[in-house]
Amino acid sequence: MRALLAQALDLDTRIVRRARRWLPHQDGSPIRLADYNLTLWRRQQGPRLRSESPQWLPLLAQLWRHLPTEGEPVANLRALLLSHGVSPAMWRLLHREGTGWIRPLRNYYTKESQRSGRAALELVLKAQKFGTRQLVPLWLLQALMNLDGNPNLPRKSYLKNPEDPIDAPMAARLGQWAADRVLSGDEQALQQLHDRCYLLLNWAAAHPRYVTSRALRQVTLTGLWRKAEQWHQQELARPGS
Repeated sequence: MRALLAQALDLDTRIVRRARRWLPHQDGSPIRLADYNLTLWRRQQGPRLRSESPQWLPLLAQLWRHLPTEGEPVANLRALLLSHGVSPAMWRLLHREGTGWIRPLRNYYTKESQRSGRAALELVLKAQKFGTRQLVPLWLLQALMNLDGNPNLPRKSYLKNPEDPIDAPMAARLGQWAADRVLSGDEQALQQLHDRCYLLLNWAAAHPRYVTSRALRQVTLTGLWRKAEQWHQQELARPGS
């Protein structure tokens, strides 16, 4: 019956199949004409975007369903992101650095969250917490997400609670330290931060009252490492650890 309807409406069967793959719920339900038209519009926009704005394609692929089919796709994407709390500075950073970093992080979310675009929006907002001087290193963002998720369990939702396990001031401070080391070319210090970021994040998650903007301005990275290591050793010494 569906094939007969597609033939009667003169629908492109390739577009029908692709529209079905992009549905948020792939439960065998029929696609709507709006799904078909959206998929056709995406395909028509593809060649120009690949030529003029390839840095936005990974993010656009996740958010097409939230964009109007009239007007400039990248301009519509910018308006959507700004309306969800993405800053103009973050937009400029993504324009420069691209959005391909989103792909490996999508596995922290359910398939439904991926297809609905929720995962992509959350990832951009998480990255923004680390600052907009430089794009947060992928390993640092993964370390944050590993506190409350497991990419090896894709059937489980990444976050059970709406808030991140650490507060924005701690993320911003870590982002600043990482950016300073990238800009200075100090690879050894950057590697040290890479190796110890899990310890810092776990300590921060356990001490939410300490990781305020004021407190973090008064501590060096070395001093914070010392606090985190001391706490870690105390936790290991606890009975039953």
